[in-house]
Amino acid sequence: MSWIRKGDEWNSAPEWMNAQELAAERGDDRLLNELKGAAEALYTYSAQQWTDYVVTFGAAVTFCGLTRVEPVTADLITIGVLTDVSTPEQRKYKLLERRNFVHLIKSDEKAKNNKRRSDRRRGSLMVPVLLRDGAQCRYCEDIVNFDDTRSGNGVEMDHRSFEEKTTPDNYVVSCRDCNQMRVDLGDRAEEELPLIPAPDEPIYNEQVLRKLSGWRRLTDTESRRLGIPNPLARGKVEAQTPTRQPAGGTDITTTTSHPSAPSPGPAESQSAADPQFPQDSRKVEPRGRAAMETQPHPATSPVNPESLPTTSSQALSDAHLERAPWGHQEAHVRDSGLANGESTTARRRRRRRR
Repeated sequence: MSWIRKGDEWNSAPEWMNAQELAAERGDDRLLNELKGAAEALYTYSAQQWTDYVVTFGAAVTFCGLTRVEPVTADLITIGVLTDVSTPEQRKYKLLERRNFVHLIKSDEKAKNNKRRSDRRRGSLMVPVLLRDGAQCRYCEDIVNFDDTRSGNGVEMDHRSFEEKTTPDNYVVSCRDCNQMRVDLGDRAEEELPLIPAPDEPIYNEQVLRKLSGWRRLTDTESRRLGIPNPLARGKVEAQTPTRQPAGGTDITTTTSHPSAPSPGPAESQSAADPQFPQDSRKVEPRGRAAMETQPHPATSPVNPESLPTTSSQALSDAHLERAPWGHQEAHVRDSGLANGESTTARRRRRRRR
């Protein structure tokens, strides 16, 4: 994805001051805006096409116009925004490359960013480096912040040799300040800011442990290979079986037997100290149809008179037990004709006549 950012001095750059002088000499108050618009369009084109600040004459014609391309490119060269880098084969220009003016991501920087992202996702590379360096910068020994992406204390994994294949030997934990300082020092980086030996006792803070937890199996394997304790295993409470020491000195393991089935219920003999709650005197035994609905259906669950309780509050009368199934019971006073021998058909006819 292309990326372009105007610097803080875009509007106050000395190049635009030169453009103001040209506009004053010619009496053209539109010249500055024309040059700014043309320069911005050429920068955007270079960012989209990854041309590293280089644009062709054809691109200039496209954005400046066929009739204005020659004077506009000449004025941009005069004020210092363009440089003519044409070759016998092609006519082209180089845009001003200054971070505070306009900053573009160049093609080699894009490749480096892709490599950085890819390396930080490789567990086989990150796990041994984090186990070796912990949370300390290998150039200043400060604790880096793995969650910071802007300040100088944020982490930046440093490639000791960017052109070579990345291995744990040429890949170290670094803070952003030290990494940028080494870039600015150039050839003097190893002399001014050398690599510090790996710490004897690396610091595994919460951020490092969170990173390692993404590769738990690799962390365990690499810890065994390096002969160091697995930092992810620290703080875990191992389940231990309680033991007791008898008089003879032999360890006897105490085990707890778990019942295979739950207890059938409370003990038959209840303590006399348990509170006894009085019965509610307002509770009324159901009568009539409500009493019949509370009883099980005789066809599916026959009632055994001998198994019923004999208490006065729960006893059933013999007349209730001898009732016929629900389909032939008297549900209302009007059904009393059945008791006198009246047939169901005769009763229905009598209802229709009414």
